[in-house]
Amino acid sequence: MNVPTAHTAAAEAGSHRVAALLALLLSRSSVAPKTLRLPGPSAEELMTMVSAAMAAPDHEGLRPWRFILIEGPGRLQLSQTFLQIRKRTNPRLNSQELARSWRKTMRAPTLIGVAAHLVRDHPKVPLHEQYVTIGAGIYGLMLACHALGYGAMLLSGKRARDSLVHSLLELSADEEMIGFISIGTPAKPIHPKNRPMPSEHMRVWSGIGGRDVLPGPRLVEA
Repeated sequence: MNVPTAHTAAAEAGSHRVAALLALLLSRSSVAPKTLRLPGPSAEELMTMVSAAMAAPDHEGLRPWRFILIEGPGRLQLSQTFLQIRKRTNPRLNSQELARSWRKTMRAPTLIGVAAHLVRDHPKVPLHEQYVTIGAGIYGLMLACHALGYGAMLLSGKRARDSLVHSLLELSADEEMIGFISIGTPAKPIHPKNRPMPSEHMRVWSGIGGRDVLPGPRLVEA
């Protein structure tokens, strides 16, 4: 009869933790703001999410991002600014279409703006590396959302990068808007989505003339 030792018990516990972590990573999915409801994350949970963003790979430690929590009157002002932009680009919009556009900004309980704080002409870190770091930070924040039981989605577009939004949020000359993350509690279960096979996006290169593709099972979001 094999009696579990403290070492084997610790190994099994570690294996379970790894399996749980992988399940969490593979089950993440963006959740549309129209399906996000109260409650939103607490102040402490928001700090945890930003801490997760700070764990992103970051050459030279530039931290080329700024997260802006938009709430209270600021949320209303942002929505009104989006309406101004829409009316400027399409003066024929009727009141119902404008009202629908206004509600979109107000849907999710929590809204976080993401601004790129870029260091142009850095001697070691080109702009494309800084953008990669920003994307990794956003993903870390959204993974933390998922781990804490919230849904989230990053939305961007021309309006997000409009000069009126830049001015409203008081961004500096070396900053630019990346987009807005909506966060809240999903109102309904998230249905699984099929993902491509890993072999479709992974290549093994063994030198000129050698090319193999990794086999792999189809991954499914839970």
